[in-house]
Amino acid sequence: MKLNAIVLAAGYGSRLAPLTQEVPKPALPVAGVPMLIRILRKLKAAGVDRIAVNTHHRKEQIEECVKRSGVADCVRLFHEPDILGTAGPLVNARELLTDCDYFLLHNSDVICDFPLEPMVREHVASGATVTLAVIDGPENRLHIENGEVVDILNRLGVPCSENAESRTYACIAVYSRDFFEILPEKPEYLSMVDVWIKALKAGRRIHVYHPPEQSFWSDIGSFEQYFDANEKLLKGVVMKESAPESPILLRKNDSIAPDAKLTGFVSIGDRVSIPSGTELHNCIVLDDARVEAGFHAWEILTPHQEIHRDQRKIAALEIMKSLPEGWRLRSLPEQGSDRKFLRIELPDRSTRILMLSNENDKDFERFLELGKFFHRNALFTPCLHAASPDEYAVLMEDLGSDTLYRLVQGREKESFDLYRKVLRALAEFQVRGTEALDADNQAIRVFSRRYLRWETDYFRENFLERLCRLVPDAGTLRELNREFDALAFAAEKMPYLLIHRDFQSQNILLQNGKVRFVDYQGARLAPYPYDAVSLIRDPYVAIPPEMRKALMEEYRKSLAELDYKLEPDEFRYHGILAALQRNMQTLGAYGFLSLVKGKRGYLRYAGPSLALLRSALEQLSELPGEPALPMETFRRLCTAAEPLLKERLKELGELS
Repeated sequence: MKLNAIVLAAGYGSRLAPLTQEVPKPALPVAGVPMLIRILRKLKAAGVDRIAVNTHHRKEQIEECVKRSGVADCVRLFHEPDILGTAGPLVNARELLTDCDYFLLHNSDVICDFPLEPMVREHVASGATVTLAVIDGPENRLHIENGEVVDILNRLGVPCSENAESRTYACIAVYSRDFFEILPEKPEYLSMVDVWIKALKAGRRIHVYHPPEQSFWSDIGSFEQYFDANEKLLKGVVMKESAPESPILLRKNDSIAPDAKLTGFVSIGDRVSIPSGTELHNCIVLDDARVEAGFHAWEILTPHQEIHRDQRKIAALEIMKSLPEGWRLRSLPEQGSDRKFLRIELPDRSTRILMLSNENDKDFERFLELGKFFHRNALFTPCLHAASPDEYAVLMEDLGSDTLYRLVQGREKESFDLYRKVLRALAEFQVRGTEALDADNQAIRVFSRRYLRWETDYFRENFLERLCRLVPDAGTLRELNREFDALAFAAEKMPYLLIHRDFQSQNILLQNGKVRFVDYQGARLAPYPYDAVSLIRDPYVAIPPEMRKALMEEYRKSLAELDYKLEPDEFRYHGILAALQRNMQTLGAYGFLSLVKGKRGYLRYAGPSLALLRSALEQLSELPGEPALPMETFRRLCTAAEPLLKERLKELGELS
């Protein structure tokens, strides 16, 4: 039996434009290997003798791909001055495709891991004119009964029995040579679906082949599918035999700066230089690409441009239609929330931040309402330029990338002054903001005793029980709840001011020397020191105990300058209570984000946060004339949690 094949490679790949204006889709690499080369090698390994490849768009690059395939001797190119559709290329390659008993057809943008030989054998045994590989979804338009196609797109109006099923053509097929009896003599534009319908009307049989269950199949028709295929192959989720050893694929002649960070999955082509100060996260870098220093995520980098995975999807949003053409999209580093933040670079070099959320975001409307209130009262937050509630989208002022977290790294001498500046801004935000709430009659949530208790239960459930696997027995739980009730009662008796609610170093920016706040949707009236201890006892930045003490005093003085005076001993007690609340909240969040949301990076902060919580407990016990606040059960559980946390982090691969 002689077997030939044809690979359809002439199309424009318009859904991957502007990328395919530089590189034709068949030549795009998946895990470092161009799709066309993967397919040619797969066909040859399946016993194919000769292979036809049709060309039109950027045919020179297709030809170069064939030369690099290692099987060029058995490949013949059939150029199409005018594209011939999905069936016309068979007529154009008639000479090669009739010089065999059977031939395979394979689209050049399909990657799969199932072998082709069983499909060929099943076709031969069936005696059918055509055998189509089929999968379940995404477009189930083939109607099948007893293993054969009976209708396509309901064009024949064939009634189907209860045993009928609908499936999607997987763009791989086997044809018998007699298929040419229903094709025209000369090449013309021709749809394969039309020819299949003609074959069915003529009584020809179209058999279907079901690949093995759990087979990997991907039709690279969109940027999302292109990134998905690269990620799965690079991470060895599928096609392990052809995947690299790591999700980071480099070439020997690439130049990578020592401080460059490559995270997630990254594929880098030939002759690429990665400069100092660059981070690539989930990126595909083509041969000879120009890489600018900075943060790149979900981007394809080419010699001429950077294309974000979501460029086309974002461009379709109504909120983007007011922007001038020629804008560029960049991701910002992911945070704990499910919101996505993107930087929009406009042609005049100005920028905007696009925030995208979804219908599950209960704080979205609150974000808009509070954002307008804060900006109207000059309370340090960004201006909201435009909002599209139906799309859960907001275009806002870009405050830059100089977070407090970034600015204090390795700058111990300057960090005290930076923190003092931020705390002065916080005091103004709280005092002026509380006054503005009254003046504007602005509705806002209140940190009630019930919510304070929610935080401590969140800590118990997600940190103690879920992360540390420390589940209190019934008696211990009763005592712990009694202590948490007492803590909530004491915290609720503190003076209340406006708080940001997530006041940590990555939500604070310095724009041209001015302090600005982001991610403010959790703002509410609450025990006044909550934000200050959130910042000073932030596990993302290690602040020495003496500096923490000095900064808390700076915060007290800043409040006093705004006529919000507090006695030092009372202030210290309030700070410790707020610290207990906040550090429990962060530990609960790290357990939830890491083990429920899959954001394992937060686990590295669990140890430092537990140390901060235990230090607050120690400070509470050292207070002279300590108010009655039982914490013995809580102290005992925190002590027991420390070794359990270390063991769990080792188990999860987050602690060597």
